[in-house]
Formats: sequence, C-alpha cells, structure tokens
Amino acid sequence: MAQKHENCEEGLFSLIYESYYHKVYVIALSIIRDRYLAEDVLQETFIKAYQKLDQIKEREKIGSWLSTIATRTAIDFVRKEKKTRARLLDESIVANEESSIIVENVLEKQFFEQEMKRKIERLKPEYRQVLELRYYRGLKETEIEHELNVSKSCVKTRLYRARKTLKSQLEPVM
Repeated sequence: MAQKHENCEEGLFSLIYESYYHKVYVIALSIIRDRYLAEDVLQETFIKAYQKLDQIKEREKIGSWLSTIATRTAIDFVRKEKKTRARLLDESIVANEESSIIVENVLEKQFFEQEMKRKIERLKPEYRQVLELRYYRGLKETEIEHELNVSKSCVKTRLYRARKTLKSQLEPVM
C-alpha cells in the first residue's frame, strides 16, 4: 500500500514538474537574472515542493504555491549572493590595504637605508670605516680590531662616536 502511495506521489510530482517547470524558471530568472543560478533556484524550488507534496490540499492552487516557493527561494539566493559578494569585497579590501601597507613599509625602509648611506658617507673616514665593517660586512669588534690594526677600545670608541654622530644627524629628520 505504501509503495502504491509513493508511486502515486511520484507520478503527481512528475506531472507538476512538467506542467510548471517553465513558469518557475521564468520567475527565478526574472529575480536572479542569471541563467545558472535560476536553474539552481528551479531545482531548489522543486525539492522544497516535493518535500511538502503531502500538504497540498487544493490542486488548483499548485501554480501559485510553486510561484511563491520560487519567489522566496530566488530572493533567498539573491540575499545569500549579496552577503557572499560583500564578504569577498571586504576580504579583497583588507588584502589590498595589507599589500599597500607592505609596499609602504618597503618604500620607507628603502628610503631610510638610502638616507643612512648618505649620512654614513658624510662621516669622518675612521667612523665610516668602522661602521661599514661592523654593519655591512658583519664583523665583530675583535675582527675589526685585527682588520684595522687598532686596539679594541679604539674600535668601541669609534663605533660609539659614529653612532652618536648619526643619531644627532637623524634627530631633526625624525
């Protein structure tokens, strides 16, 4: 008996689908304005209708019932699509802001490095030499001592004075 009832429902649903397919598609397309999404709405509409098929009491109102389901489903799709686009737009804006901050930081770093090189070039030769060995070549104080053939305290003094001179030159810039 249950098998016979299911066959009857499936037959009724096939008839409803064939009769109202085009009408539901046109409704979905008029709201969505996208053929592929309208097909998704169409499918979703008939899934919802199939799940509620047992609740149909007046068969002459099936068309308007399906139209209502299709309209509401299409509107839900539009809302969902707007939320998705807004989220993607927000993510894109954040990504653009982050990349512009990175570019800004790189440019600032390059500017600062160029400015530092100019300032170092203006230092006394013994200060410039110690800074270049320490920061550009990465030598330790003992290695600088051997390289320049000076005492360790002389290396420390020159580094201190070179840094102090650079700092005084940079303070007006900052």
